[in-house]
Amino acid sequence: MVDSTKACESDWVNADLVKLAKIKKAVITGPGDYKEGKFGNRLQIPVQIDGKMKTYSPNRDSATNCKIAWGADTNGWVGKTIELELSSVNGKVIIIARPTNAVAHNMDSNELTQEEAEDLDPVERRSRMGA
Repeated sequence: MVDSTKACESDWVNADLVKLAKIKKAVITGPGDYKEGKFGNRLQIPVQIDGKMKTYSPNRDSATNCKIAWGADTNGWVGKTIELELSSVNGKVIIIARPTNAVAHNMDSNELTQEEAEDLDPVERRSRMGA
């Protein structure tokens, strides 16, 4: 017998995968690379989620979250864990990645640069800025 389960799954992290995942966390297993796809030149990062290797293409918000936590060089992201959550924007379901146990990069005494603060969602900004 040949199990067809793998043939029915995507090789990508997508909303269905996140929704069905037992643990909504993924471990970044490599630095990734930019590759041309149907949405242009996008960062593609290998991750492991629920014991399966997948490719994750973070949206701008997710990439910014990781950059603030671990720096711009994705080599520094390898081995780190991201928590994946589903959100709805204009009726479209998107995946937001939030670094777990992250210590913000370029932060001294909990200070954010203006650019980093502007990139945070309002709740996170208030939390980080002490307001």
